[in-house]
Amino acid sequence: MAASRRHQTACLMRAEDENIAIISGKCRGKLALQAILISTIMEYEALDKDGAPNARENSKRKKQDSLDGTLGHHQYIFGNWKNDLLTDLLAHIDPEAMDMMTLKAMPMETKKEGIECVTDIKMFGDEMDRIACTDKRTLLDSIKRVYEKLGRRLRYLTISVGDGTFAWGESAPWSIVSHVVADDGITVTCRLASWANNGRDHLDVTFTKANFLDDKGPFSLSMPFSIKQAYLVSETTGDNYSVLGLAPGIRRRLVRRVSDEEGATNQVTKSYRTYLKELTEKRSKPKAPTVGLKKLGQGLGVSSAPAGVIAEAAVIEATVPPATPASAAAAGASSSAEGGAAPAGEIAEAPVIAEAPEASAGAAGAS
Repeated sequence: MAASRRHQTACLMRAEDENIAIISGKCRGKLALQAILISTIMEYEALDKDGAPNARENSKRKKQDSLDGTLGHHQYIFGNWKNDLLTDLLAHIDPEAMDMMTLKAMPMETKKEGIECVTDIKMFGDEMDRIACTDKRTLLDSIKRVYEKLGRRLRYLTISVGDGTFAWGESAPWSIVSHVVADDGITVTCRLASWANNGRDHLDVTFTKANFLDDKGPFSLSMPFSIKQAYLVSETTGDNYSVLGLAPGIRRRLVRRVSDEEGATNQVTKSYRTYLKELTEKRSKPKAPTVGLKKLGQGLGVSSAPAGVIAEAAVIEATVPPATPASAAAAGASSSAEGGAAPAGEIAEAPVIAEAPEASAGAAGAS
């Protein structure tokens, strides 16, 4: 009996090791398969006493609640988005490729890199993209359409298991496939992956001495996750060379703004530096005086007045209708018929009569 139990335990342990090895081998580097497996495990752990799976319904309800709301003014630029909003976006555009456990363990900068890679929305640099609308659900839906039009690029990326970052060395859209140093100059060949080339084959772009002039490198690739902003860095001079800037022939095809077409980004691009400069100038600009104070100053011949008088002037201005030449002439004729001028204390009417020369002429004729 005891030997039979030991044999059964040994068989179970051997089967467990084989299953773990199969799962590890099949799921390594496949983000979508990992998400399905993790989701199944979470549903299994969330079973209630009756065996009813509630995890999926609860997750859907929480997701719907998280999509409601309006973005604030500090979220108008995509690069300013914080961790929670970035997580909601990645989970919304492809829930099968990005599960919540992976997203929660992922650093915020990595999420921004992934978003720029799969949606072509600029999350870095001096000219970051701006949102096209403030309603959160509408905006995320439009970005999801952009993601689907570009070919669901998240499914081609690989995540490092250790730190939760994207393995750009293996799955970045741009990579250096050839780097040759010769006496007559240097030759660098950059490759754009086929999944990032709008459904075409991979694209090789070669740069020579004509592009780098006297700079002999060697060169490394920076921001390889960005199809539009990737650039080569010279380790000798420190100079930067934009990949698309060096290859104007392919620039027009690769800078197509699908995000503008789907209403995800604002078509009027404003640099982040310009935005900060305008915001600083707006906040430092002194406020103009109130209309009531200006009118009262004209009547009294002074440039300032107590706060209580300013408030009364504002009330008078709001209640008294504006004077017209006809009404002013009628008022002048009435005062002349009574045989006296307006008292000096009635300062509210004096500026109006003085500012209407036609009314003065009408009053003189009536007298």
